Parts: sequence; structure tokens; C-alpha cells
Amino acid sequence: MPRVKSFTLYRVDIPFKRPFKHAAASRQTSSSIFLQCATDSGVTGFGECLPRPYVTGETRDETFSLLETSV
Repeated sequence: MPRVKSFTLYRVDIPFKRPFKHAAASRQTSSSIFLQCATDSGVTGFGECLPRPYVTGETRDETFSLLETSV
């Protein structure tokens, strides 16, 4: 059975072609966090999260720090 070899975190700002607007906010980019997981058998996968203070109360920096110390 493959075992996890490494995790790598990335802060990624993905620009939108047009601003994304709704009742709670307006954004020009998607301020994402990507987590890359690699196994000892050579398989690599990615996960993404988009912390939003107005939705969950979490900021990207807080979430990144939590993941950085937990994985």
C-alpha cells in the first residue's frame, strides 16, 4: 500500500477575467490554498481550499498557518 511521502502547500492567486460579485463581497482573484500530496509510489494529487472570512471566519493566512503546522 502506498504511503504519503510529502505534503507541499502553495498560496495561489488566480485572476478572474471579470470581477466576481455577490451580496457579501467582490473579488478580482481567487485567493486559494493548494496542498500537493506525493506518495512513495510516485502518485501526486492536489487539494484546494478557498477560506473566506465572510463565510467561515477564516483568512487564507490563518488557514495556511494551521495546515503548515498540522500536516
